[in-house]
Amino acid sequence: MDTGSSLTWVKCLPCSPCTPGGGAATALFDPAKSKSYYALPCTDDNDFFNDPCSLSLT
Repeated sequence: MDTGSSLTWVKCLPCSPCTPGGGAATALFDPAKSKSYYALPCTDDNDFFNDPCSLSLT
């Protein structure tokens, strides 16, 4: 998760397809390009970090 700016991103690359379309609101986040990205540890088998591709934009 990256909270280094006014936007909060959840890692999506290399998932395909994670977000349809284009533009800033649906752009895929590339953690390699972030100076503040930090991988959160998965401590709960039921948390969404175990399957980040199951997330969707609403």
